[in-house]
Amino acid sequence: MTKVNTKKLIKNILIWFLVLGIVALYIFGNVIPRFTKYTSFYPFSHRIFNLDPDEVEEIMLQSGLGKRVSYVYRHEIEDICEALNSARYSHSFPIIDIPSGGYDYIMTIYFFDGTSSGCIEYYDTNISINNIVYTYNAPVFKFLTDPLDELANTY
Repeated sequence: MTKVNTKKLIKNILIWFLVLGIVALYIFGNVIPRFTKYTSFYPFSHRIFNLDPDEVEEIMLQSGLGKRVSYVYRHEIEDICEALNSARYSHSFPIIDIPSGGYDYIMTIYFFDGTSSGCIEYYDTNISINNIVYTYNAPVFKFLTDPLDELANTY
């Protein structure tokens, strides 16, 4: 009788682990959107971007004050793509899409095939892509925001 109860208990435990595994995969798949043209999911390297500079036509940056800078030259695009591809995050968390009324900077990447990345919001130590916020320790993209800051100071 004990063997039958033990087998039944093990069977129930395995079924619960299977159910929990399926639920965890479903939640994990919905929390971290990773199948876009410009992002990839590398959980162990904490990499955010996966850009091919040969596919990028233009990178446009806009500050919260409305100032814009566009990068269209090949060497600029290659440098920016290299910086974005080398960025690593320390942790990420999902956010609810509630308009907050402001942002520090927005980046839009335009590709040669006519598509774009949409608005990628970023701050000094956070970047928001598809309602996922990635936090990193240093201002990785400071060289991108410097021209916008200079424009804001000239007027």
